[in-house]
Amino acid sequence: MKYEIKDKIIIAYGEEYQKLVKLFEENEKKFEEKQHGSMTEEVRRIFKTSCKGNIAMNLETAFSNFLELASKDINGNLDKNDLTEGTFYVSGQKNENAIIRLNELEKNQLVEILWFTKTHKFIRRLVFKELGKNKTRIKFIDICKGMSTVFGFMDNYKKKMYQRNVKKSFQVQMLTLELLITTDKLKINKIMEKIAKLRKVK
Repeated sequence: MKYEIKDKIIIAYGEEYQKLVKLFEENEKKFEEKQHGSMTEEVRRIFKTSCKGNIAMNLETAFSNFLELASKDINGNLDKNDLTEGTFYVSGQKNENAIIRLNELEKNQLVEILWFTKTHKFIRRLVFKELGKNKTRIKFIDICKGMSTVFGFMDNYKKKMYQRNVKKSFQVQMLTLELLITTDKLKINKIMEKIAKLRKVK
């Protein structure tokens, strides 16, 4: 049954795959087209969110564990072994069943996904860097490009809320990684409390 579900959410070949390749190419072209007369307005179509964190794991383990978290973030029925560069995935309901493409996947280095809505293009990128034998830095970058500029109070409020939620999501993932290497029950409880608080605050 699980494999039947995966067959519906993993699109790696065939007619549907070719249609999605064409659709993504068309969307790329649409979002790259100039929408406004001034360069300032064009720049305001894009906003970038970035954050980073360190984890006491070697590079290979950190990458493998985070890749598993990333697969579940795309769709709860996936695991890290399902992720291959260039493949399309149907996301879960929390992302409104969006079609996500795994743009890049370089082992122990980076992961990048891309998806579109009617009004926005989204790119999320994870970059991994070894800091020592048992320490890895993970940098998270989110780029959102709209068809219109971010202007006025409400637009800026929505932008700030989006960026805050993106950062909270990354913090939850980093804390989840920390749980994998924590054995002290008191510390585990504190981490769980932090995760619950981050997920609760809107």
